[in-house]
Amino acid sequence: MLWRMAWLACACVGTTVVDLSQDWVVDTNAEAEARLDAAVASDILSYALVHGGRFVSEYYRAGRDESSTAALWSVTKSWMSLIIGTLEKDGLLTRQSTLGELFDAVDWTQVSDAAAKKLVTVEDILQMESGFEEDGWLFEHYLGGLVGALNFGTFVASETGRFNYQNHHLLSYVVYELTGLTPLAYASQNVFPALGVDPSELAWDANSEGVSYGAFGLYMCARQMLKLGQLMLQGGDDLVTPAWAADTFTDSTSGDPGWAGYGYLWWLPRDEASYLAIGYNGQFVAIYPDHDAVFVIQSDDTTSDASSWDLLGEVPSVIAGLPPAPTPAPSTPTLRPTSAPAGGSSGSSSGGSDEVLDGASIGLLVGVVFLAAVVAGGAFYYRLSKRATWLAPVVELARRETAAFCTQCGAARACGADFCTSCGTPFVDERLPP
Repeated sequence: MLWRMAWLACACVGTTVVDLSQDWVVDTNAEAEARLDAAVASDILSYALVHGGRFVSEYYRAGRDESSTAALWSVTKSWMSLIIGTLEKDGLLTRQSTLGELFDAVDWTQVSDAAAKKLVTVEDILQMESGFEEDGWLFEHYLGGLVGALNFGTFVASETGRFNYQNHHLLSYVVYELTGLTPLAYASQNVFPALGVDPSELAWDANSEGVSYGAFGLYMCARQMLKLGQLMLQGGDDLVTPAWAADTFTDSTSGDPGWAGYGYLWWLPRDEASYLAIGYNGQFVAIYPDHDAVFVIQSDDTTSDASSWDLLGEVPSVIAGLPPAPTPAPSTPTLRPTSAPAGGSSGSSSGGSDEVLDGASIGLLVGVVFLAAVVAGGAFYYRLSKRATWLAPVVELARRETAAFCTQCGAARACGADFCTSCGTPFVDERLPP
């Protein structure tokens, strides 16, 4: 866990942190827009690019604009991952919480393979390693309820711990069971306001019980999709823990055996430094941590995903050629609302006056403080040694330049050795001038 936390800290250095409850700052780059527009095919509905926390480029097919929504399909899963992360942060579940613990009131006699399914963990579901192997019929999503979700598709207990992509909605019922709210209602109160997303400007399909689907069903505009990518790019802000953000982009135990690994409902390509939320027939949220950029695509879902992949292939070279992002003005952090109406709202979710530095500034500040501490400590240690005779041997050793190789045979010096382990010649350390 510690190395993942260190990875997240390093990844956030150089990432521009913005207050996501506010509208995007528009800083259009004509060259980038021209290059991307040239790669747009007729079935691309829209794309949008953010670099350094600023809105650089966007495109909308004729008849559409920035408020036009489209079906996200399986990009919905990545939003569900975020929602489950907020539940963990609030202490309502752990990643090792099992379906048996979470759904203790369900009539398990109506569930096939109940004993094995009770042992499936939240993390198993997030990583597509739950043992649910194949999808069932579409109407089962609508009519089944919780028992239907537990019986959906094919379950093979021996497959638990192995990657099998599936479209069940169990995480939706996890949210509903723990909060009494559907995913849409919960996100409208606890997630969307912090991101400046107005729930009245989106839609989320639900089953016959009114529970929002967790594998698909969300409809958003391109700029709203960008908020998810930027949030995860800057470490999850106050919505999830740093450990959750890091593990979201850590390959699971098995991962997809093909072109990409798999984190917490995010794809992790092995041939480039990016994280992808992917929806049916060309819906994308792509995060490029090395370039401080997020790119989204909405596509006509009646065609194919080929045009979206072609457009996505142009993005790395486009963002690599962008000028460095200007240092943003200090902003308030993206905080979760302490209270909000069920419908949520757009705009700032907190009114505090604390200033927030971007990741690069924080890294520089930490480095300066560390260097100052080393210099001050060295000066104090030197002055103390002049007065404390018991420190003289330590100071004397510090003044000696340690021999690294034997002067006789050239062998490397073993750690702490006084004699060469090859020929027996004693090592002589030179005394440095005071």
